[in-house]
Order: sequence, then structure tokens, then C-alpha cells
Amino acid sequence: MLPPSSQYQRKREKQAALASAKELIWPNLGPHPHAGATLESKLARPPSGRTMNLFFLRLRKTIAGTFFCVAFWKKSLEEPTEKRTPQWRTIYGIRSWLRNWLQMVYSLLVFPFVKIVNNQLTSKPDKPTRDRALLSLQTYLSSARALTPLDFLKLHSGLFYCMWMCDRPLPQQALASSLASLVLSLPKNKIVGFYRGFWEIMKKEWERIDVLRMEKFLLLVRRYVAAGLEVVRDNWTEEGEGEEENVGEGVLRVVEEIPCRVGEGEMRVPNGMKFHVVDIWVDELERVGMLEEGVVGTEEGKAKLERVLRPLRKMQKDSMNKIVRNKAKDALADERLPGNEKDANSDKDEDEDETENGWGGIED
Repeated sequence: MLPPSSQYQRKREKQAALASAKELIWPNLGPHPHAGATLESKLARPPSGRTMNLFFLRLRKTIAGTFFCVAFWKKSLEEPTEKRTPQWRTIYGIRSWLRNWLQMVYSLLVFPFVKIVNNQLTSKPDKPTRDRALLSLQTYLSSARALTPLDFLKLHSGLFYCMWMCDRPLPQQALASSLASLVLSLPKNKIVGFYRGFWEIMKKEWERIDVLRMEKFLLLVRRYVAAGLEVVRDNWTEEGEGEEENVGEGVLRVVEEIPCRVGEGEMRVPNGMKFHVVDIWVDELERVGMLEEGVVGTEEGKAKLERVLRPLRKMQKDSMNKIVRNKAKDALADERLPGNEKDANSDKDEDEDETENGWGGIED
């Protein structure tokens, strides 16, 4: 074994040889042109020729790789007639990797617009900028472009902080109504995904809302609940009839899976959000006209109302939180619901009994 001094000397010689080899391979590059520069100076100076060459090289590789992925994807769709061999299992493994690659390329095409809208909504919270961004967002969502659940989460993250930065009661009320109205302006194939994205973001961010901002987010939740019930009122059909276009059923399933969830995963939903949804459920049913006599009197109206009340019945029966069960029970006992009306004669008899049995005051 060599002494420590000889080991150190050999290490220094090896480092010097590597440095000379690098100098032979890249003799004229010198230090990095942006080394030690500030961000402003980097943005001010134009990109060098070497940087542009690398950029176009990577761009060509990305385009070529994308075309290769599409071609290989079409080839992999050809199912073999005989039993799958190990080679075919390898092909299908590569196919799953190609699916992830294409999804990444698609997200790179969609993300710039999402980023621009989110910046407009959050960086300048003045009303004209918000109105322009919401109009652009409504136009974008109304197009035929398909959106993934991740796209809806990105959009609702920006909308959440748009509401976060909105001050004063009147602008907050107008903004909450504008955001909820997006649900009603969407194509039917995007309503459920958009609605789910809202509740996912609210579940994630609810615990971070401070007491000074809580009221405007309670109003936002109320507006979204009303918008969802309007979708159910206009688009719900009984199960088994038009399941592909049954948007109302999809909205109710989102409500059952996130804000009114029971059983496994219930503890992940903030209690404050559940309490608020239960408290306002009957109020918004009355607001959208689902408790009117002309609606409840029909068979379709009865079936629709029973389906809308099912999340509360599940919470009353299966919730692990006693407070949630009691709140759901009180909501289902509301006098505005069919079957809970009090008889006027019984109220009058109760008042008379209280007068007879009670103290009538001092007699003169």
C-alpha cells in the first residue's frame, strides 16, 4: 500500500491529466458565458449560437421522438392472434411508457395557456384584468379541446388564489357568482371534470384559509353547490336511462365522493367544509326551485329529490363523526322538505295547551 503522500500525489496527477484531456476536446470554449451574471443580464443579452444550436437539436429530437411514439403506438395496437409471447409483453410495456410520453407532450401544449390565465387571475387582482381572464377561460373551456383531470386542477388552483386576493364584499360576491357560472357554460362532457377539480382543490386548501378570508370561500362553496344543483335539475335522469349523457348523476357522485364522503377516506375531508355543505343543502334546493309543489308533485320530481337527498341520508347513517350525523339529521328534518310540514291545527292546539297550563300573569 502506498503511503498517504504518494496517494495524494497520484490523485493530483490524475486530476491534471483529466484537465488536459478536457482542454484537448474543448479547447476554445472557455468559461460559461453566463457564469457569475445576474438574472437581468442573462435576460438582456441575446442567446449565443451554441445555445440556439442545442435548442434546435433538442427540438428536432423531441419532434422525431413524438412521431416515433405515434408510429409505434399504432403498431402496438395490432393484437397478435396467437398467445402473447415475451416479446409482445415487452412491446406492451414500452407502449405504456409511450402513453406517458404522449401525455407529457400534450401537457406541454396545454400548460402555457393555463399558466397565462392563472397569472392574469393572481398577479393583478383588479376587476378588468379578472374579467378578461375569465372571458378567455370561458372561451377556452367551451372549445372542443379535451382536458385531463390535471388540467382542471391547474385551472382551479389559479381560480382559488384569484378568490384569495379579491377584497371588499361586492367584488367578492360578483367573482364568486362568475366562477360558479363557468359550470353552467361548459359543454356536458367537461362539467363533471371541472366540478371535481373545484372540490379537490377546496379539500386540499381548506385548512389553509384564515378566518379573515373564510366568509368569501363559504360564499364560493354556496355558489358552486347551487350551480351543481342546477345541473342536476336540468340534466338528471334515472339510472339506466341515458347513462352516457347523465351529467346530473356524475355531479351527485362527485358530491358523494368529496364533500359528503362517508366511510373510507372520510377523515381526509375537512369537517368545516362538510358542515357548511350540509347546512346550505336544503337552502340551495329551495333556491333552484326543486322544492316547488309543481316539481315535487310529479313522479320525476320525487325521484330526483330523493336522489339529491341521498348524500345527506348516507351521512346521517354511516358517518363516523357524530356532529355530521346530527347535522344531516337536522337538515333532513327541515320543514321545507316534503313530508316534514307541520299541521297548522296541531300548532294552534299546542299554543292553546301552553296558554292553559302556563302562568297567565297577575290577576287584577
